[in-house]
Amino acid sequence: MDHAPFGGPSSVRGQIHSDTEPKAPVVRPNMASAAQRSYHDFKEWLKSTSGLTFGIDYNLLHQHADKSPGERHAGAGALRLFGSWQLFDHGSGHPGSLEFKVEDRHRLGTDIAPQALGGELEYAGLTAVPFSDAGSLLTNLYWLQSLHDNRFANVVGIVDVTDYVGVYGLVNPWTDFMNLAFYTDPTIPTPPGIASMRFSTTAKPSSTSRAESRLQ
Repeated sequence: MDHAPFGGPSSVRGQIHSDTEPKAPVVRPNMASAAQRSYHDFKEWLKSTSGLTFGIDYNLLHQHADKSPGERHAGAGALRLFGSWQLFDHGSGHPGSLEFKVEDRHRLGTDIAPQALGGELEYAGLTAVPFSDAGSLLTNLYWLQSLHDNRFANVVGIVDVTDYVGVYGLVNPWTDFMNLAFYTDPTIPTPPGIASMRFSTTAKPSSTSRAESRLQ
């Protein structure tokens, strides 16, 4: 994307924006580096020819409790495919795009997923909100219409309300904290459920700098 995204770090555009930022690799085998360059070249070609940007990731989590009246172990995985397809006025100050995110959340080798471990410990909260056994999910599917040189945006469709309400830098459960207090600010009222059909308008004043860094 050519401009800083609306929404928080866990939104579709926020996640893609974070993925494109340069990161120091843990290891740098020559073969892996070549494959990675080819993959990024393909994504840049796809973006320039069709307006489609995407990301895919797989997250694993295992939690263990020393003592518990119930289960002590919980493991889960989450496969995610997310993207932004700019279909209207690409490169202008008022582009329109289809944003999507599909996931598959599943247990890994344990009787329960980490989302349910808190109850086994008689804890009244959730220790790992997104790591559940929910199966295949469509968590985002909405049209994002930018206006007035990307300073306003209308969003219509299936939207994760936590992407736009009470947003702060450590809200992304896939890269930061994953407990309920960080994932959803309990002091801010939101519509029931994680996802909802909604229409919203966001404004970005030209005199205000954004917290997210922009990719140059």
